[in-house]
Amino acid sequence: CCIRGNQGPGVDVSGRAKVSAVGCEIQANVGGVWLWDDAKTVLSQCKMEGGDSHVLLADGDCLPSVRSCLVRGMVQATAEAWEGISHETNTFIEPAKPVELPPEDGPFKFEPIWYQRKQ
Repeated sequence: CCIRGNQGPGVDVSGRAKVSAVGCEIQANVGGVWLWDDAKTVLSQCKMEGGDSHVLLADGDCLPSVRSCLVRGMVQATAEAWEGISHETNTFIEPAKPVELPPEDGPFKFEPIWYQRKQ
């Protein structure tokens, strides 16, 4: 598969969602693979880059498993998530320029639900 040209992350996984990808190319997006909450992902033999944002962002209690992948760009992850990302079969290449999270407007505009709190 090839995931490219999005104005947000190529893959954005949240809640208790699960994603499995083998041999995919995730590039030319605003972010690569982002995981939130209790999401799980298995990435194998993929080529990923984050464009203007993070190639891998793993927050909350997510459980990524990244094996035999080319990871080009900035990785931001909790200590627990990093254990599933930092496998010796992966190749990590630093970003060519500094990256940042997208601005909070458009699809990233935060609109709180006052009776529901997400942490």
